[in-house]
Amino acid sequence: MKLKNNSFLNTNRTFLLTFSRPYRFTFIGGSLLVLVSVVTGALPVRLVQHFIDALKAGTLDQAHIRKTVLEILGLALISAVLLFYQRRWITSASRLIEYDIRKRAFDFLHEQPAAFYVKHKTGHIMSRLTNDLSQVREMIGAGFLHLWRTGLNGAVIIGMMLSMNFFYAAIPLLPVIILPFASATLMMRLSRMYAAIQEKLSHMNSVVQETFSGIGVVKAYGREAWRLEQFKRANDDYYAATMSMARLMGVIWPLFAFIAALSVILLLFLGGRAVIRGEMTLGTLTALNIYLVMLTWPLIGFGWVVSMIQRGMASVKRLREFFLENEAPVYQGSFSFQEGTIEVKKLSYRYPGSDKDALVDVTLTIPEGSRVALVGTVGSGKSTLVSLLSRIIDPPTDTIRMNNKDINDLERRSYREGVGLVPQETILFSDTLQNNLEFGRNTSPERLSEALAISQLGRDLKDFPQGLETRLGERGINLSGGQRQRAAIARALLRDPRLLILDDCLSSVDTDTEAEIISGLEAFFKGRTVLVVSHRVSVIRGSDYIYVLDEGRICESGNHDSLMRQKGLYVRLYEQQLLQEGEA
Repeated sequence: MKLKNNSFLNTNRTFLLTFSRPYRFTFIGGSLLVLVSVVTGALPVRLVQHFIDALKAGTLDQAHIRKTVLEILGLALISAVLLFYQRRWITSASRLIEYDIRKRAFDFLHEQPAAFYVKHKTGHIMSRLTNDLSQVREMIGAGFLHLWRTGLNGAVIIGMMLSMNFFYAAIPLLPVIILPFASATLMMRLSRMYAAIQEKLSHMNSVVQETFSGIGVVKAYGREAWRLEQFKRANDDYYAATMSMARLMGVIWPLFAFIAALSVILLLFLGGRAVIRGEMTLGTLTALNIYLVMLTWPLIGFGWVVSMIQRGMASVKRLREFFLENEAPVYQGSFSFQEGTIEVKKLSYRYPGSDKDALVDVTLTIPEGSRVALVGTVGSGKSTLVSLLSRIIDPPTDTIRMNNKDINDLERRSYREGVGLVPQETILFSDTLQNNLEFGRNTSPERLSEALAISQLGRDLKDFPQGLETRLGERGINLSGGQRQRAAIARALLRDPRLLILDDCLSSVDTDTEAEIISGLEAFFKGRTVLVVSHRVSVIRGSDYIYVLDEGRICESGNHDSLMRQKGLYVRLYEQQLLQEGEA
């Protein structure tokens, strides 16, 4: 389902109506089936009433028995068929609505910039897409179905009871009428408790997700006990909240059962005496008792339905607020990617929530088809500049231009298609090695072999159990750091990018393999614009131009030889690297 604008976020009601509208006829059809099934479900009781009255009067014969049995059987079959289709239609519609919302949420998350994921923990995002979405589905499906059925059931049964004997029906109904109001009041309290439980569950999910996504670091530092203690606190909070809810539930159901029993006692006491006095037939008393039992538990369930709807609406509110935190730029650009000279002019950037600029007044040029390098100490702003150039983060207006156009005016997807980025932190997915390399693209065997050869990953295939079909663990945990980096290089090469950005992507590779990769990349670099970020001088010394960053500013620039003559930060970094290699 495609949404043309964000008007669906105006209110909770518009949110629900927007996603429900495509399935409105399914809900109307299901509602009509509920109406018919409620009536057909109530009619057999009247047949039982007449059957007992005939038996008491001595007028019951074989024909009457066969007729009553066949009528009840027919009504039961009709009710069963109607019940099947009403549940099927309404449940299917609720599942499709859940599907549409989840798809929209996934598209929404893809549109968000990096700053969005700084503010929102992965565990909280997962809680919205799983727990909250399940609550919305249950409200739209089971909640709507039971609310409509309970209302119709109450109206039809109460109407039939009062039509049979107004007085002896009205008195036993008084305690029962209390049930939906008492149930709704108590369920409102349960709903508030449930919202608190959801928040604690969301926090616990975040602790679990962060622990196991960083399990290598946890084990390396021997901090299992510390993370276990954090999980224990989150788990204890969740347990305490659920037990509070369980204690309240333990009081509610016995109370409701007592009220229901009180209604039956009133009916049997008053109705039994009326039968003895001849004021009411035995069949009528039996029918009233059956109707009372049929009415009691749906009315008790009314509070459960109200609670389900409240939980669902609370989840709708959370989902709507989630969508409202949209940080994706409204303007997505109108020009396609066009290779050309990249000019960065007086670029300054500060991360949201930070009190310090990551980049300050940066100006540089990356000519088309050239190889330019960035070098600097840790925290100097290299990766920030890479994020801006690759549009992981959108730069301030008119600070980065390509082919004399602001890159913010280039259509985002088109721009990213033209860029091949090998980031510092390699992210691989729980899929086969080949699927990770191709990344959703169909690649010819020749190009795949070339990328494997340049990245020096091909020589390791013999060590993988199923070669390219080897399934990787989460984030490629079953590969070494060097293998993950080489896989990322191969993945970027297969994109055939016009702008290739290598962000310190050889830090986990040994020097011999590094030399072989650099040698293989030389031919690939020809005719492409290349930006290399590294702290290793061996990687960048062949660059046409080198910019040295320090505390977010460009402090030196030139080629390797000219920078060596300047005897500045570049020389100190170079000598430091030589010293480290000598010690190694």
